[in-house]
Amino acid sequence: MSQSYFVYREAANANELEILLRLRYHAFRDSQLKGFVAENETGLDLDCYDLRSRHFGLFHHAENHTVAVGYHRVVSDEYGPHWQNIMTLASQSSQQYERVCQTPVKPLPLMTYHPQAKILEDYYNHLNSEGRKICEGSRLTLSEPFRSIELVRHIIGSAVTIFFDICRYDLGLVALSPSHRRFYTPFGFTDVDQINVFKIFGVSLTCLKITANAIPKTLKNSIHQMGEAFEETGMICYFPDRPGEYLVTQSDLNR
Repeated sequence: MSQSYFVYREAANANELEILLRLRYHAFRDSQLKGFVAENETGLDLDCYDLRSRHFGLFHHAENHTVAVGYHRVVSDEYGPHWQNIMTLASQSSQQYERVCQTPVKPLPLMTYHPQAKILEDYYNHLNSEGRKICEGSRLTLSEPFRSIELVRHIIGSAVTIFFDICRYDLGLVALSPSHRRFYTPFGFTDVDQINVFKIFGVSLTCLKITANAIPKTLKNSIHQMGEAFEETGMICYFPDRPGEYLVTQSDLNR
């Protein structure tokens, strides 16, 4: 593992985006949450929120070989940089195309299935009326051989860095298993007031929120360093043999 490292970054092109969306599709179809992803012949998981998302991948670099091992999207109320590529991919299937072109019935995905969606919508509308920027982390995926606490935390920490230290969002929401709270709370995620644990497809889920002010002071330095790495290179690295370093070097690229 000392000769390998991981990179969190946005899909660089349409081909990478398709690879990431296939990874997302198969991961969810093989999980307890497969009800979120309809089985289809294209092998792609697409919905109307993908047009309003930024699509990130976790890439494993080793021995001059790079492979996508994780995926994460962040949904907001603005079209993302890959919206045209999403439309092109969706055109492979009339059903997918129709699904992607639908006008979202709710501002964020979790509001479409949460039993207490009205509370979340009121919360969203209140902040939105004040001009606050709101996003939702969604569809976090890791290939089974790479599922580890360190990599999950790297994905979460990278997203927090990009959207709260760099892009200055005011609020982030995420739906997750209660057993996964431990991955999020170290970054400042807390329960949403009045929101309870609920079940969907037989799986228990809860909802957490984060604001920039909630990020612990003990993480400010590392978040700042991750932000500098992303602004300089468009990537945030995780080196198993060099924890605390986030910037890729030429020697890393030559591995």
